[in-house]
This record gives sequence, structure tokens and C-alpha cells, in this order.
Amino acid sequence: MLGSLESKLTAEVAEALAGRAAVLVVTAPLPLAVPAAGERSIRVSLEEMLPESNFEAERTGFSGASPGVQIRRVVQLGFVARVHATACPQAQSTAEINHARQLLMEDLSLVVHALDAPTYRDGHDLAGSDPDPGYEVTEFHLSKGGVHPELIDNCLVGELEYEGKAHIWPPGVSEDAGEIGLVDAVVEALPVDIRAAQTVVRPGGQAAVRVKVLSRLRRMDGNATAGMRLAVTVLGDLPLAERGTITSGTAATDAAFRLHTVGDAPVDITYAAPPGPITRARTEFVAVHLATPDGAPGVFLGSTPIRIVAGG
Repeated sequence: MLGSLESKLTAEVAEALAGRAAVLVVTAPLPLAVPAAGERSIRVSLEEMLPESNFEAERTGFSGASPGVQIRRVVQLGFVARVHATACPQAQSTAEINHARQLLMEDLSLVVHALDAPTYRDGHDLAGSDPDPGYEVTEFHLSKGGVHPELIDNCLVGELEYEGKAHIWPPGVSEDAGEIGLVDAVVEALPVDIRAAQTVVRPGGQAAVRVKVLSRLRRMDGNATAGMRLAVTVLGDLPLAERGTITSGTAATDAAFRLHTVGDAPVDITYAAPPGPITRARTEFVAVHLATPDGAPGVFLGSTPIRIVAGG
């Protein structure tokens, strides 16, 4: 997982500096001591994990090809990686210090250039070599860097800081995914135009609700809305038995809903307010969903309010 990512990043930094004399690339926590005089060291470390707060409808990853697709739960994290560079001059003289500084800055420049390739920025070249490495990098970029102007313990020190995003999961933890047999796509501008002809009714009264623009709904095969239906219900604060009802349409699998066939013309829905006197006005909502093929409520499209007031 993250340990594998840290090792992979270290290997890529070492590749960028291949052929450079007197430089050692290690993974944190080494080196514990400063390099010897005339030598340089590069330490790569993954130091911070940052939770991603963006809304995610699913936290699921897929691998493989059908049949045999695998599914697993993944966690998306931001991370901070640091490339810490140390160069110790051969002697504490102006010429040797300047030479060591030059070498240090060349080392960092080579790393910056190598890790700025598009295949690193999109995470492709940070992929693990194992079939299931436990991570996938999706973003990677340099956030800042610099070289200290003063000597620290008689050595020169520089650092590069990288930020990235990755999905992580325990390697080998997955299960067989189900197969999607049918996809029925709907393209529609939301909210749909849903309007009641009468927005205020008396107890026992009725209101006509019209759903427009559904003629723009299209199926994946390009055909119009033939065979598509709406599932309509009434929402409110009172229990279902005390609310108004939808009297138009046909029965749905859920008794609280009524089905209405969609055609090229607007769909007309009839709302009936509950009978009997009321002590104070209240509002109910006619809620419209797309119906699933088996007649259950599916995607919510919108609603319109209807006010019930006392008779008089």
C-alpha cells in the first residue's frame, strides 16, 4: 500500500540520478547520520496522509475484464512526499562549499525534471510492479522546493515537496463483481417542469398536476419515450393513510405510488386531497420519479407543492 508507493518513488528518484557520482538514494528513515565529506545523500519519504473530503457516491474500485471482474473497497487519500537532499563539501573552504552546492542543485534539478513528465503527473509511472500493489496514484505534482542558504552541520541541505492523490486498498482483498446485464440511459434537463393547475385546495378537493418536457427523454437506442413510465406519490408530514392520494394512473409495486405512461404529450396527474375537516393549513408534495422496468420508483425527478386549507 503506502509503503509500496514510497519504495516505488524512491526507485524512480534513484533512476533519475543514475550515473551521478558520490550520491546515495535511500528511503526514510535512513540516513540517520550526515554523509561523509565529499558525498551526497537523497532521502525519499512519504510523510503525510490527507483525507479527501469531496463527495463520493461510491468508494469501489474494479479490476480485470469481463468475465472475471473483481471489486474491492478503496480509500482515496491525499499524500505529501518529500525528497530531502544533503551534500557535504570535501572541505570547509569556499570553493568546495560552492562546488557541493552546485552538485546538490543539479541533483534536485534532475529529480524535478524527471518527475514532471506527464506519465508521473497522472500517476502512470508510479504504478506498482506487483499485479495487486494495493495503491493507484491518480495525481502527482511538485508543490514547493528549495535549498537552505546556510550550512547545517557543515553540510548543504535542500528539499522538494510533492503532493498527490491515490486510492489504497489491502492487496489481495477483493471479490467477484456482479454483471450488469442492461443499461438504460436517460438524458434530461433537471429540474423537470412539474406544475399544479391549482396550488391551493380544500379537503376532499382535487388538483391537476402536469409534467412537461418529458418528450425530450431519450433511451440509449435513440427511440423516444415509448415504454417509459413515471412513479408518482404524495409526500407530507402526516402518516401515509392521512395524506392526499394520486387517483390517476395504474398501481405500482409500491402501494404508495401510481404509474403514468410517458408519451410525446405532457403527463397529467390527478391529486386528491384527504377528506374531512382540518384545523390548520398544511402543505403536501406531489413527487415524481422515473419508474423502473418492474414498476418500482427510480430516479427522483422533482416535486410540486399543494396547500390544503380549511373549508369555509
